[in-house]
Amino acid sequence: MMGRLRAVIEDLELIDRELATHTTIDRVLVSKDCDLAFPQYQLSPASTNVSDHCPIALKPMESNHFYGFRFESHWLHDDQFKEVVYKAWSKQVLSQNPIRVLHTKMTRTAKALKSWNKDKVRWTVFASNIASEIIFNLDLKAKLLGFAAIEKQMASAFSSHLDKRGQRKYQAFSSSCKW
Repeated sequence: MMGRLRAVIEDLELIDRELATHTTIDRVLVSKDCDLAFPQYQLSPASTNVSDHCPIALKPMESNHFYGFRFESHWLHDDQFKEVVYKAWSKQVLSQNPIRVLHTKMTRTAKALKSWNKDKVRWTVFASNIASEIIFNLDLKAKLLGFAAIEKQMASAFSSHLDKRGQRKYQAFSSSCKW
């Protein structure tokens, strides 16, 4: 009997999948076509109070987005980086256990760096939006009225400091301009 079942599974090229439950014995067989048609979905048991058997529901997979700490190497080149780390690391920890002290200091430092980075990203987006608005207004003026030579030079210098996604390279631009 089991041999015939295995032969049918092989002939139909079915794939053995686990259900999204807490036990490893809950399994289901799916075809390759079904597996390819729904790559970001999982099969989950639907609850029932009538029987110990249950229907299976096709649900979107939960995303496994990482919300933990990731160190960014470009932070090392920022003047504020050392100050942020120093402030977070030097806060007093009320514990005599050296492992607890280390854990607390590392956690505080990671939170401080994440918050600092979030503020930097917010500022970068803000500065990028301002740069885009300035370029738009310069282009509009050029089309309507024409540019004086200095305005053309400024617009060219300003536009060249945008990367492919339209984000302004703020530090490089501000250090190269001699206005």
